Amino acid sequence: MIARENERGSSSRHSPHSWHKGGIVPVLAVLALLMSVAGCRRATRESVILIVVDTLRADHLSLAGYGRPTSPRLAEYVKRGTYFDRFHSHSSWTRTSVATLLTSLMPRAHGLVSSADALPRSLTTLPEVLQEAGYETFAFVANPQVHPQFGFAQGFDRFFELYRPELDPNAIVPDDVLASATDDQVLDKALAVLLEERDSPYFAYIHLLDPHGPYTPDPADAALFVDPAYNGILRGSLRDFRRIPRLRKNPRELAQFIALYDAEIRGTDRDLGEFLDRLERAGGLQGTHVIVTADH
Repeated sequence: MIARENERGSSSRHSPHSWHKGGIVPVLAVLALLMSVAGCRRATRESVILIVVDTLRADHLSLAGYGRPTSPRLAEYVKRGTYFDRFHSHSSWTRTSVATLLTSLMPRAHGLVSSADALPRSLTTLPEVLQEAGYETFAFVANPQVHPQFGFAQGFDRFFELYRPELDPNAIVPDDVLASATDDQVLDKALAVLLEERDSPYFAYIHLLDPHGPYTPDPADAALFVDPAYNGILRGSLRDFRRIPRLRKNPRELAQFIALYDAEIRGTDRDLGEFLDRLERAGGLQGTHVIVTADH
């Protein structure tokens, strides 16, 4: 992931601007700043955009030293902000790690550790704190694991579920990731809402899913990394993920799988860059903190 959580502290590279990348510690650092001015006049408080990119590995980002140019646009914005490189996710799956991110609690404390668990209503979340301080709060979510049924709507004024509604009325949540909105669609929706006129600052949680399987990168992105001579069976489908344990014995197949993943990251990086460019052209980055991280 871009920023990984670490109980023993963190290291970072700084520049004097307000664009931030990080996990729970920088999120709470921004929160502390916001709360310190909560009693001041409304115009002094700054908005916060927290972008979580699903299954994004830090060691596959060129801005973190990876050999392939997977994240040139994020690298441009990182020069204007802060990069945290010693943070670690508290879980290998979305529901638990996002619960930790939004509550600042370890998994055993918030209790959301299995598919049967939901975030207890008794816990206080980051959007609830900001909502209480006068912020408008929004969520734009492509991953059905971050679903209101699991308690993740706590504190959000508007929660946009950007995936197909479950057709089975007896099912708790939709589980067809193939039906989730693409990153550019999620960011387009977020941009339209965030550029609406308002008198109060806002907190926006944006959860992107494209680097999650199945891997269906844009052909232009795939052409950058995929071997054109590859003629094997891997296409990045969900069925291909069942073959992962065997890939280590077949370097060529493993290279194909990694290339598809890297191409997905490149596409997400481009979408994020365009989102930030458009937000900046509209004046939306002025007085706004942007935090980019991953769930696991």
